[in-house]
Amino acid sequence: MIRLRVLGTIDLRREDGSAIDAVLRQPKRAALLTYLAASPGGVARRRDVILAMFWPEADDRHARDALSASLGFLRRNLGPGAITVRGEQEIGFDPRHLLADVAEFLRVVEEHRDEDALSLYGGELLPGLYVQDAPGFGEWLERERARLRALATASAGRLTEHAAAARMLEAATAYARRAAELAPDDEKLLRRLMSLEAAAGNRSAALRTYEGFAAHVATEYDAAPSPETIALVAAIKNHGHTSHAASATDGDAVGARDVAQLGASVEKPEQSRTTSHRDAPVQTGLRLPVLLALSALVFALVALLAALNRRDTLTASDGVPLLVVADFSATDTVLGVTTGAWLRSTLGRTPGVRSLEGAELAEALRRMRRDPMRPLDDSVARELAIREGAAAVVSGQIRETDSGREILTELVRSDGRVLVRPRTLAASSADVLPALVALGERLRGSIVTSGHSRSALRSVTTPSLEALIAYTEGDRLRYNALDSRDAIPYYERAIRLDSTFAMAYSQLGGAWNELGSAAPTPDTVEKLWRTAMRFADGLSPGELLAIRDGMIFAGPGDPTSKFDEAVRLYQDHLRLNPDDGQALWNLSWYLKHVGRWAESEAPALQALRTGYEMPRVYDELVLAQIAGTKFREAERSLRAWRDRFGPSQLWYRDAFRLAAARRDYVAADSLTAEATRDRTWNVQPGQLPVVALAIRGRFREAEALQAKQMAMLEQAGNYGALIRAISWFAAIRAGVTGDTAASLAMLHNVLRRHPPGSLSGSGSMHIYKDAGRHLGLLGDTAGASAMLTSLQHNWYFYRIDYNLRGLIYLAERRYPEAITELGQVRYTSGRLPPLGHAYEAIGATDSAIAVYERFLVEPDPDSPAWDAIFLVHVLERLGDLYTLKGENALAAARYELVAEVLKEADPELQWRARRARELAAHERSVVARGHLTVR
Repeated sequence: MIRLRVLGTIDLRREDGSAIDAVLRQPKRAALLTYLAASPGGVARRRDVILAMFWPEADDRHARDALSASLGFLRRNLGPGAITVRGEQEIGFDPRHLLADVAEFLRVVEEHRDEDALSLYGGELLPGLYVQDAPGFGEWLERERARLRALATASAGRLTEHAAAARMLEAATAYARRAAELAPDDEKLLRRLMSLEAAAGNRSAALRTYEGFAAHVATEYDAAPSPETIALVAAIKNHGHTSHAASATDGDAVGARDVAQLGASVEKPEQSRTTSHRDAPVQTGLRLPVLLALSALVFALVALLAALNRRDTLTASDGVPLLVVADFSATDTVLGVTTGAWLRSTLGRTPGVRSLEGAELAEALRRMRRDPMRPLDDSVARELAIREGAAAVVSGQIRETDSGREILTELVRSDGRVLVRPRTLAASSADVLPALVALGERLRGSIVTSGHSRSALRSVTTPSLEALIAYTEGDRLRYNALDSRDAIPYYERAIRLDSTFAMAYSQLGGAWNELGSAAPTPDTVEKLWRTAMRFADGLSPGELLAIRDGMIFAGPGDPTSKFDEAVRLYQDHLRLNPDDGQALWNLSWYLKHVGRWAESEAPALQALRTGYEMPRVYDELVLAQIAGTKFREAERSLRAWRDRFGPSQLWYRDAFRLAAARRDYVAADSLTAEATRDRTWNVQPGQLPVVALAIRGRFREAEALQAKQMAMLEQAGNYGALIRAISWFAAIRAGVTGDTAASLAMLHNVLRRHPPGSLSGSGSMHIYKDAGRHLGLLGDTAGASAMLTSLQHNWYFYRIDYNLRGLIYLAERRYPEAITELGQVRYTSGRLPPLGHAYEAIGATDSAIAVYERFLVEPDPDSPAWDAIFLVHVLERLGDLYTLKGENALAAARYELVAEVLKEADPELQWRARRARELAAHERSVVARGHLTVR
């Protein structure tokens, strides 16, 4: 049995008392364990809720990978039975394996065992814990802390009254003191404690209790205790207080019903503190009775929303519900607008709910092309709720009647269903406050509803809600389902609904661009992006940047200059918008693709500092640091990434890239073993173990792993991934074994069985790219040229990657053209060995040596598989070239590296290692003889 303590402390121990510190050192995973353990009644949590709470910014695949990694981590440290998974959707914990004090506390509260509850409640839930970039968990934690504290306070209150009824004043006082400590702002509990202390004959203790409270409210709230509390103090001082201790009264007793209501987090009028100068009514311009009525309305709504939050999931996740508050309709428009604005502001500062207000509201209205200064009526508020993914809309009326002032309020779900219509009538201003409070009390436990709110739509500018819905679905298909073809009709529908929808034109252009030659006309993409630019007036800086980015690449032209222009575009944008995390990430990506690796690190770091913490940003940062041989920094970044999101396939790939850059193949073995050890992590190491083995000539093992993976891909029908994997392996096979003919036959076979043109448009671009360059490396100029032709129908994917034309020229022995083409590529060091070969062919030995040496010291962060293809060959060529130049010591050093890399090679490949050792020994002997001659 493992014991988890999270109330008042954070501690995790095995049955023998040994601590499990590994979990506690990772705040997010400790938080996840607590969230599972704190489920009411031990009910399993929904997977989608957990993903939204802990990884809100990650895409679905990376969020699920991170969750799987976290669950695997917990199982390894707690035992396989601690965490339970039911089906695909529910995750929980096994109380037979893990005993959590929070779960035990909730159970004894449910069983009305108040003394046990108080003894278990050691204090605040997860004290001092903060989980970065998980706002949903932070909000849940604040609510849960308040709820658990309220339950403990209720237990203390019931024990107080039971002890008082039994005339056990000392015990009653102790329980009352505990209740007051748990709810230090509750004056009703304070007065009950003072009454009991005075009744027990300890008036000085009662007065000290009062003085401590008075100092507390003065310091914290710039307020004074209520008149009821001051009156009680006067009675105690005058020896007039004798009746409160033995029995509970309606006014001051803290009975079970009263304390239970604390869970709703609603401040009663008798608990209200004196208004400070900062909250004075003069700030709103309203008369005092109206202000009091509005204040009471806020309290009633908060009570209602707290009840709804407990009994109905208003949001799609377990986060704080977002509300949109309309301006109230009233005869006096200014009064209605002021009421709505004041209510939005007040709800925005209330725990348990979140209100769309301020700059966020103004920006949302701007995207609707509505004036933020105009009154926010019901219809606009309901559309905002759909766009922003809000849980509900609050709207209302204030009207004068013959019998007094009537205030009507309506809470409507974002799908239009009316949840409740509270109504209050006050004969006079003095009656408004108690009437509204009574209304809130009646509403709190009376509403039963069900359902979920909508997800938020894309944050782009269009006045048409239907167009925005179509646009959002297009984005979902294009980015989540990776299906540009199916996304196109939705973008087209968005444009039909709003002919000025700039971002819809831009995204439609991007989708057609990804489909290449399938576009209706050759200039379709360029026309769409130019149309987007025509309607760009009034867009946000981010939207405008996205369109201008597309415009740079709209049409043919020199790819080098286009990427340089994109870098300048993002740099200009960031001078005005330095905290735009996505733009910083894009700038890092563009700098990498123009070969400015060293500069690409800074924007990635800055993106993380702005809070734009995404796996893809860490990816760019690690690649930049590897490219700059800043290996220690890359190690730190990988640790931070893993702590933040957990391990994932992308994380393992970059960790392997770091090991490969260091040529630390022992670490590479360890990484691939770790990635495959626990299948619950859902991490597929892919080509990593194959590459790690192949580099060192352990080709039999590499081939066996490759065959197993290819069978899985074939069975799953994932033919695009199959072609790409076999394409890489064919090139690796040729590089390791020298058997080019068999490697080429392997690649031809898979291309015959699964023609790339028969696969999805977006996926086929990557297939053309990989298969084309490997066909070129293997000498099939016709096949490589066919792939190049297919790529050129889609200029975007072709231009950002490998310069295939250079490889074709090399295979055709057109060496000057190959040097020109390959020399222009700035993105990958994988083009360096072919470039060195071209220099060798024209007799430029020094240039060839320089290029080969650069390959050895310039890691290729994008693809460590280049080492499997080229490393041994490059070392051998350097040894031969240095021998020709008479630089025997350098030649020996390169041959020795060959022998070191291949020391574990298969028997049939050991000839290369033996040859390298023999050549190294020969060159060393030449050096020795030369030294003897000099002497």
